[in-house]
Amino acid sequence: MNPLVYKRSRIVLFKLRVLFEWPFFRLKQNRVPLSCRVGTNVTLYGSDIGRYCYIGPGCILNNVDMGNYCSLAPHVQIGGMEHAWWWGSTSPFLSNRHIDNLKTRIGADVWIGANAVVRQSVSVERGSVVGAGAVVLNDVPPYSIVVGQPARVLKRRFSDEIIEQLENSRFWELEPKEAKRKLDDISFPSKPEWLMGMQIAEK
Repeated sequence: MNPLVYKRSRIVLFKLRVLFEWPFFRLKQNRVPLSCRVGTNVTLYGSDIGRYCYIGPGCILNNVDMGNYCSLAPHVQIGGMEHAWWWGSTSPFLSNRHIDNLKTRIGADVWIGANAVVRQSVSVERGSVVGAGAVVLNDVPPYSIVVGQPARVLKRRFSDEIIEQLENSRFWELEPKEAKRKLDDISFPSKPEWLMGMQIAEK
């Protein structure tokens, strides 16, 4: 098959699947804009997803409020029941002491790596990065990188000056073309040395 025809066929099939699945997202009390890309086997309950988000295959989101331009790698889990580990049994069949109704908030432009777990009621603030496999038990500060089990702050992504420019731009509220223009006006640091030899797509 012609590669161009194959690529276009995959795009059409993806769009058809998205249109088929959207009503089911709404039945589970979710709001998922059509501008989002949602992978296969994704489970959403009571969640409000921002515009232009990517949710990778196998993700589970329970009672999540997510900002615009977020990216979730495969098999991320956010929210979910806190079993009553402080009582005699953790089983919900034996007790109604579990906690399962707290909102988890993910700020705009957050990237969460594969297999990360974010505890319910936590806030992951705007511009943060959560490393693959991290277990996030506490709030994550803006523009920080957290890794580990439990997650800890490894570093901040940018200097105070750049963060101020990002905040003033409010690019996450804009459509992609205008948002990219705002970001192009900011002078970001060079790629780390260990990334120099990698092929990185820059648009």
